[in-house]
Amino acid sequence: MENQPTLKRSLTLFQVVFLGLAWMTPMIFFTSFGISYESSKGMLTVAYLLAFLAIFFTASSYGKMAKAFPVSGSALTYITKVTNPFIGFLVGWVILLDYLFSCIIANLMFGINLHAQFPSVPSYIWIILLDILLMVINIIGIKTSANISKLFVCIQIAFIALFCILVFHNLLQNDTSVHLAGPFVMGDSITFSTILAGASIICFSFLGFDSITAMAEETINPKKNIPRAIMIIISVAGILYFSTSYFLQLAYPELKFSNPDTAGFYVANLVGGKILGAIFTTVLVFAVFTQGLSSVATVTRLLYVMGRSTQLPKKSFGYLHPKFRTPVYNVVLVSVISLLGRVIYQP
Repeated sequence: MENQPTLKRSLTLFQVVFLGLAWMTPMIFFTSFGISYESSKGMLTVAYLLAFLAIFFTASSYGKMAKAFPVSGSALTYITKVTNPFIGFLVGWVILLDYLFSCIIANLMFGINLHAQFPSVPSYIWIILLDILLMVINIIGIKTSANISKLFVCIQIAFIALFCILVFHNLLQNDTSVHLAGPFVMGDSITFSTILAGASIICFSFLGFDSITAMAEETINPKKNIPRAIMIIISVAGILYFSTSYFLQLAYPELKFSNPDTAGFYVANLVGGKILGAIFTTVLVFAVFTQGLSSVATVTRLLYVMGRSTQLPKKSFGYLHPKFRTPVYNVVLVSVISLLGRVIYQP
């Protein structure tokens, strides 16, 4: 038992932050733009503000729990410690399904987007290639995943900054007067319940901050760094989402698009033409990649905690590779399950 490997405590505060942002995916502003815009009747800025306030209190609660119980397992661990193991087990399975579904969706979206760019290459080829790549990176170690996530998250943030600069430029070119409070003014046909409906959907854009709590045992000084990372993640996301929606509403107070699912691509082309539209597609592929990378890391740690506590067979789920100190069996299992993306998508 003394030679039993443990998770390697190597993640710094900002490595954890980038892993959380990778799971959250800043580009989700554009992928969910259409449905969010329609649900809030165009009052996107106010809806994002309300959603941020709701998520802020939830994130604060997670931060306090992470400080009280600085071990991996996220909500599974918290519920088990505070209530009882049976309820914790049920919660564990719920979030496990959520994380597994995220891995499948990441593979699926990666295949769809690259097949659209390269029609001669079947989508299942891209899905399999991504699956193998994510598996290898996650087996090598969490620090490798964090460093790769940092690069691609920075690319996403750079794109959003470029988008805002172009929107602001278009705003300055507009001859009509601009009302800075315009995005906050509710029309006669818009009710507060309408904005709340939009905010409830927008809350989805903040999901992912909780994923880093599954990596507490791989984080340096988790009592201090996990709560800090949670607040940094939602603050960065809030600033990105709020700024983008605010400038967009100032420049384009009334947007109309035929398909909510492709509204983000439409807006990118509207603001920066075909060049920005092409960049948008490329950055979106990067975003899907890092979201999948972080999702696999999160779900395999959760499976490890469930195996270590014998909620799942300990010999396989609670196993760590002696060299890499990663749950290698869990990584392989999740990678196999992630291939279901190919089953779901039949072009």
